[in-house]
Amino acid sequence: MTKIENENIDPRNAIYEIVMKYMANLQFEPQNIDYHKLEKHKLVVETLARLSNSSIQIFDLNKNKIAFFSKNYAHLLGYNKDEFEALNYAFFEAKIHPDDKYDLAMFGLSSLKLFKELSNDEKLNHKVVYEFRMLNSIGKYVRVIDQYQILELDTTGQIWLMMSTLDLSPNQDVESSVKCQILNFRTGKIIPSSVDNKPSLE
Repeated sequence: MTKIENENIDPRNAIYEIVMKYMANLQFEPQNIDYHKLEKHKLVVETLARLSNSSIQIFDLNKNKIAFFSKNYAHLLGYNKDEFEALNYAFFEAKIHPDDKYDLAMFGLSSLKLFKELSNDEKLNHKVVYEFRMLNSIGKYVRVIDQYQILELDTTGQIWLMMSTLDLSPNQDVESSVKCQILNFRTGKIIPSSVDNKPSLE
């Protein structure tokens, strides 16, 4: 088992290093994914963002980057497209409260491992709901709710496209720590999310 060495990683900045390293280990074959599906999802997501006034993006695990931002993405934090489009995910990772980064990384890795064990149908029936703090454009930390849901699997059943829906949390207690729940939105069942003390790439 290959361990991620924490000695050289500031725990407060761990989310990008740990989760991205895990996702970089995922292997995709071109014949197992169809990018026409991504184009179809973009149209639906843009409509959904406009109707819900939520900020929505699609993350592509094959390319390990955000493949699509809704036009209103990050408006609730006061940022504009010119600021974040070039930096992609790294821009928003840098806005996460430093005290929340480590827990988010651990929750994210644990959630990906849990999804890996689910059947294909069950993967598509669950979403992960995070609540944490982000810095807005006027330099103030606000609590946000970020919901991740799987849009597409590749033909082998591996998670390929994920949709993130970002909203301001009704709970604006900026002293509160990270919260995470895994929800089966078909049944309403909540799966407790655990954090591994020593994350691995396996």
